[in-house]
Amino acid sequence: MFHGIIGTSIINNNFSQHFINHHIDDKFKIRKKELIKINRTKLVPKLMAFASIGIILLLFSTSVQACSSRTIRPISDFTATNTNIAGWGDPESNLIAVPHGNDMGYTIESIADCTNYGFVLEEDLGDGRIKYKIFLYVKDALVDVYNNEGTWWLPDENGVYQQLVFTGEMYYFFTTTIIVEGEFGGPVPNLWVVWFFGGGETLSVTLIARGTGTFTESGVTANVKINMVGILIDGVMEYPMETISFN
Repeated sequence: MFHGIIGTSIINNNFSQHFINHHIDDKFKIRKKELIKINRTKLVPKLMAFASIGIILLLFSTSVQACSSRTIRPISDFTATNTNIAGWGDPESNLIAVPHGNDMGYTIESIADCTNYGFVLEEDLGDGRIKYKIFLYVKDALVDVYNNEGTWWLPDENGVYQQLVFTGEMYYFFTTTIIVEGEFGGPVPNLWVVWFFGGGETLSVTLIARGTGTFTESGVTANVKINMVGILIDGVMEYPMETISFN
């Protein structure tokens, strides 16, 4: 699951704002096709043709109205309000991976510092809530991996602080769908507000990452793989996949 990692721009964000992101509908194409040749000497085929045209126009109008509450926004709208995507824990290996690095709870770099691609799908649900889905691909991002004992600033019950065990560079694909109260066209959600401050509801989240780095104690080079999938099931966020591994 995700863990709190403070981002420098979060301090400047207005935490009273509510945000969200959501799932994207598949694009489709309409191909025009000749269905019938109208016999000018027959009235019935003419009427059928005009009726078909009317139905097509009606369907097209309905489709446009339905899509008017959705828009695709640039990924820069997301990186403007989000410096990072928090930390991610693996309960089996007892490790936490921190995309974009960590320095005493603060990220070393922001998403905008890296090569990034993607977009944001925004949808007005018509009841005062907005749904967002973030699609983000990032290259050359820092990654730190810690043991999951205590925190950076507080020890566990045995007086042990989290220790950096691996550091390197990675690329990752990240997507999440959230719903928040807000206005259509407003700022894209800050995920910290949604995830940790009750600023909205998360429907799904996925992080797939691959990288290379070194173990801090031995200096041995290794590859790191991070696979995280979370899905909202019956009001509870379940994580069928949470793995951090090395090879």
